[in-house]
Order: sequence, then C-alpha cells, then structure tokens
Amino acid sequence: PGKIWQIGAMAAMARELDVSPVAASGSALLGTLVNIAAGFAVALVSGHNLLLARVPAGMRAITVAVVILAGLSLLLLPFVIPRLGPAAARMVGRPVEATLPARAVIYSLVGNVLAWLVYGAAFQLFVAGVLGAATGDYLTYLAAYTCSYLIGYIFLFAPAGVGFRETAMLELLQGAGLATHPEAALITVTSRIWLTLLEVVPALVFWTHHRMRQRSMTIDRSDAPT
Repeated sequence: PGKIWQIGAMAAMARELDVSPVAASGSALLGTLVNIAAGFAVALVSGHNLLLARVPAGMRAITVAVVILAGLSLLLLPFVIPRLGPAAARMVGRPVEATLPARAVIYSLVGNVLAWLVYGAAFQLFVAGVLGAATGDYLTYLAAYTCSYLIGYIFLFAPAGVGFRETAMLELLQGAGLATHPEAALITVTSRIWLTLLEVVPALVFWTHHRMRQRSMTIDRSDAPT
C-alpha cells in the first residue's frame, strides 16, 4: 500500500542524511500519526454542523460529545505521543535510543493543523476555478475535502485511496449542498487529477535535480588530479 511505502521511503531518505534508523523510522511514523490525528480533529470540528443536520435528534448530544472529544484529544497529543516510544520499547524488551520532546509534537501538530486549513481554502478556490463560483462557506469545503481525503487514506489497500476518496467527496459535496451531481462528479475527477499532478511533478523535479547533482559531483571527482 502506498501509505506504508511512503513511511518507508521517508525513513530511507532520512537515513541517507546520516539520521539514526530508529529516529528516521520513528519520525516518519509519528509524523503520519500526527497528520492523520490533526486531520480527523479538523474534519470533525469543521463539519460538526453537517453532522448535526444528518443525525437523529437523539444522537446529536453524542455527536457534540464526539466533536469535543476530538478537540481535547488533539490537545493531549503532545503529552501522549512522547510516551508511545518508551511503552513500545517495554513491550518489545528493547531500550529506547531517543526521546521525543513534547515541544516537537506541538510544532508538528500546529504545522499539520495549519496545513489542513490551507488545504480547505485551496479546495474552495479549486471549486471556484472549475465551476466559476464556489457556493457555501469555507468550513464546509474544509470538512468535505478533509473527510474525503482521510476516508481514502484509511483504506490502506487502495492506492492513494482511489475510489473511496472519490465516492466520499461525491456524496459530501452533494449532501452539503455545495454542488449538483454532475458538478460534484466534475470536481471529484478533476481534483484527483490535480492532486496527483501536485504530488508527482514536484517529486520528479527534485529527483531530477538530485540525479543531476550526483552526476555533476561524479564528473568533478573524475577530473580531480590523482
């Protein structure tokens, strides 16, 4: 699954920079964990009105409690995550080689929350660019994008969440009144293409630059006097 490969690739590239294998793998895994946790919290908080409008009256108190719990859980992450390493080490019977300060988790958490907020704004602008106008408020677009992305992410067997992300976005856009079925279908397809390009093209640019730099260094060494 692409999500697992992503963590492994991130750890491998970090090791090439002489980072400890444990620190590289651990930071890649924890970074993903913080990102997903922040995404779920943002999705629940931004989409609480959408949730309340679609749950039975008797379940609304539970829905509000879940939203509040998500927000509190996000605040507790800086204190919980640093304890996961020592707990895992005790389970496997191996010593802990490094500690994770709460400050690092806070920085990562703030950065990821800001990133999700910007994704929502970018998605609203994308819809305006595709349809000519974006009806609805920013928080609804934020919830629609974040929820659909996360739904695609949690299905590990689906490469890049293909199918699941699109189905969720199609339903959310229509359910929130942001688009008709044809408009939602157009947004869903074009956003998948655009997102894929944004993920692949920068990677190819950096990879090409890295290869050219390696080749240049190899040529320089071969020209050096022996």
